[in-house]
Amino acid sequence: MMIASKKVGTVVVGLLLALCGVVVLLEKMRAHTDQLAKEALGQLLSHLVENSDDFGVAGERRLQTVDVPCNTLIDTLSIADIREVAAALLRERLAAPEAVILTLDTLVLSQLKYDVQLWKVCGRCSDFDDDALYPKNVGCRPQDYGFHAMHSGLLVAPYDVTTGELLHSTLPVTILPSYSFFPPSNVRPPLTTVNDHPAIVGIMLSSVSISYALLPDDIGWVESGDYYRGFMLKQSIITSLVPLIWQSEAIVSEQSDCTSAMADAYFITGYSQSGYGAVVLGDALHRMGKNVVAVRAGGAPYRMSSETVSHFIANARNEKPPLTYYFMPLLAAGLSTTNTDAKNYGAGQDLLADEYRDTWIAEAQRPMMHAEGVKRMIPDGDPLKIYNPAFVNLVQQGNARNDTNPCVTSVTNETDKLCAALQDLDLIGEVERAEYPLYLCHARGDYDIPFANVPDASINPNYAACVHAKFVEAS
Repeated sequence: MMIASKKVGTVVVGLLLALCGVVVLLEKMRAHTDQLAKEALGQLLSHLVENSDDFGVAGERRLQTVDVPCNTLIDTLSIADIREVAAALLRERLAAPEAVILTLDTLVLSQLKYDVQLWKVCGRCSDFDDDALYPKNVGCRPQDYGFHAMHSGLLVAPYDVTTGELLHSTLPVTILPSYSFFPPSNVRPPLTTVNDHPAIVGIMLSSVSISYALLPDDIGWVESGDYYRGFMLKQSIITSLVPLIWQSEAIVSEQSDCTSAMADAYFITGYSQSGYGAVVLGDALHRMGKNVVAVRAGGAPYRMSSETVSHFIANARNEKPPLTYYFMPLLAAGLSTTNTDAKNYGAGQDLLADEYRDTWIAEAQRPMMHAEGVKRMIPDGDPLKIYNPAFVNLVQQGNARNDTNPCVTSVTNETDKLCAALQDLDLIGEVERAEYPLYLCHARGDYDIPFANVPDASINPNYAACVHAKFVEAS
């Protein structure tokens, strides 16, 4: 597996998700050691890193536009259609080298097995009987932010266009957690824009692995757009998915006259933000009593309260800062008394500085966040000014003594609540208690999310760390 890391944009992060999904597919096909495929994918990522510097690529439509009703069919794609839209995304929208397209066509697209249907699926936690459908303290609870929100996402269902029916079988479920600014339910035929890349990955996974694919939009997007976003907030990630599982099960049952069903078998995969969500959702579904077959995540910030924020604050003023330059304002907005799932909600210790709080919360709610726009909003060219000065000082003092965990070693009464909220976002506990196969892939040279984020593989025999990823530095 080859991973490119530099100042990347969302398009590149999306391709990293695609790479993670492609590697999974290659493993299923016993071809994951093919060096040609790895090199070609690495070339594609390097090419995109060189040509994509924008955190939010607008594509051809506004992402907040909602013009497909809930729980309705968006489109039906034949195998030929899937090949066409995947190639169009790579060739026409991302200008991928022909060698890369040929490799993906040979190793992945040639393995497509079924047509698919795309459904916009929506559901509220409050519409379901909690005692019947989930244990307490895991899925949708009345006290959780977004309990009454209408959550949305994309369901990809294997389909046979010759019979006009869903496959008459009980099939496993692949879950791809969301990326901010790329809500998958906003796909519109023809699927050829940059915005469609998460959906296209889900479509390929569904067709090749013969599984249902479920891609949640995340809270604050599309149907739940009136709610504050919960960037990297664990409970919000869970609440955005759980009602979609139940609603998807109902759609499959109704559309097939009970001849098709979603199995209690979940495979969860993602990269970066989506990889973080994969670990969160694997743990949550397991605690709900679901059968988690495996979780595969790559390049995710598992140590949010220590390695992630310390790295950002140490490097935010660099000429070429890490991707966290754009990541941190989104995180800060969720930890600034907006989303009640945050542990510091209303505690007087927001991550955003009081002077800039309202401006940056409004920015984080926009349909797009562009690199140049973010730069223009930074006061006096100093990105650290928009954050809580007591917290910035705490971390800077820790960095000066090579201590990346000041929330444990030197927390103060000015930062204790904020530190507790960040510690709640760490994923070490989820890794330690995993009772299912858990694979975490990370490049040792990753500049955006340092390798130091990766948990020690010895803490859990079910956890296999993929640390041999080859780092590709883009020029």
